[in-house]
Amino acid sequence: MAGLEGLEFELRESYDCPILPGNERRFETFNLAVASMPAGELKTLATTFNQNGFHRRLNYFTREKCPSCTACHPSRIALKHFTFSDNQRRLIEKNSDLDVSYVRYYHAAEHQRLHNLHITTRGLGLPASNVKLIIENKYADCRIMEVRLNRKLVGACAFDVLDNGITGQVFYYDTRLGKRSLGTFMILKLIEQAKDHGYAHFYLGSTTYEKSPLRYKTQMRSVELRHPAGFWYRPKREMQT
Repeated sequence: MAGLEGLEFELRESYDCPILPGNERRFETFNLAVASMPAGELKTLATTFNQNGFHRRLNYFTREKCPSCTACHPSRIALKHFTFSDNQRRLIEKNSDLDVSYVRYYHAAEHQRLHNLHITTRGLGLPASNVKLIIENKYADCRIMEVRLNRKLVGACAFDVLDNGITGQVFYYDTRLGKRSLGTFMILKLIEQAKDHGYAHFYLGSTTYEKSPLRYKTQMRSVELRHPAGFWYRPKREMQT
């Protein structure tokens, strides 16, 4: 793993995979609490982890290392080559009445209420207490996008800022506004923000071509996947259906 030589990793116990039922899921992890270094160097370390296919979960960087399945791949968008499709532009225009802001500080109770609504109606996601731990994590430069309709919080996401890009951490929104496609809208606004800042990549976490909640990532333009051999590649366009 380029740039991560000498670090100690822990292989977690496997468990039933919620993404592809019938398979076992397992992670290799690195505990950030043992990385004693200044904040600036932590950001560089986080960049290196993401380049190697890891994703931050609270105080750990994790990557799938499943015993008998290789269906999931770390994914990212190459922002230099990304262009919005006509449908994506229409979605952004459709939501032009929403106020989008990027903040470091937030009203925890307001966000918790929205996250509770999200996981209750969708039946998935992190426990609400973990959202606070993600956002207020001392090992990451974590920031927040807020989406408001008539001043009411209807969508939010936490994302880490890296040396060469950003990586999404958690998304939650008012699912009663289904026609607005708020999850996709927030991803598009993050891409827009990252491109404006000249970043190279937007790291999306794991995806798979199998039928699962993660498959939408393979349909994004300019998506790159990380091969188990350690290199990033652009999948053939005909696979992105």
